[in-house]
Amino acid sequence: CIFALITGCNSTAPKVVENAAPGALACSVGDQAAGRVIQVEVWRGREDSLLAYGVGHVCQRLEDVSRQLLTQGVNLRFEVLGSVQIHTGLGRANNHLMQSIQAAEGQLKLVIVDAIAQCGDAAGYILGCTPQLGRPVLYVKRHDSFNDRAPEWVIWAHEMGHAAALYHPDAPGLATVPERIMTYMPMPQSSVLATYESANFAQLGS
Repeated sequence: CIFALITGCNSTAPKVVENAAPGALACSVGDQAAGRVIQVEVWRGREDSLLAYGVGHVCQRLEDVSRQLLTQGVNLRFEVLGSVQIHTGLGRANNHLMQSIQAAEGQLKLVIVDAIAQCGDAAGYILGCTPQLGRPVLYVKRHDSFNDRAPEWVIWAHEMGHAAALYHPDAPGLATVPERIMTYMPMPQSSVLATYESANFAQLGS
């Protein structure tokens, strides 16, 4: 279930180590036989609203992404390294902040914030932002189940698509393609990748 929350007794949840040392494996999710392994480093702000985003929640969402992308022919495994790193100043992201954070070579950096004030020229209610197309640093806003129409895994997968150099197949003011993960405005049904998009996802984090 893509809406499932991590609980201590959830036997289907990934096995996680909440207090993993820096660089140590906190969880591995996805097909263990997958040829592509994406190492993920996770940061978040200190706001109380972000307290739910420990390693357990992150690993479950990455498991959702992996499982859903597998139905599109994308076979990935995510390895979260270390504990979620908590930093002052990551509550509300803007262009300056987002451009200042770098990812180590061969890693994907996931930054979870309370709000995104701007993303390039865009402003307003922003669900996620990848500051530079093809660069493995992506920002996602904390999920609000009352106001965010798309499931959280869709938002994460959408931003990963940008990190894998994918554009929107539509644009503001034009006809949307709501069934596509990479649509400009993700919806609950946004679960489909085009064939060329699947090929890009296979290079995520490389």
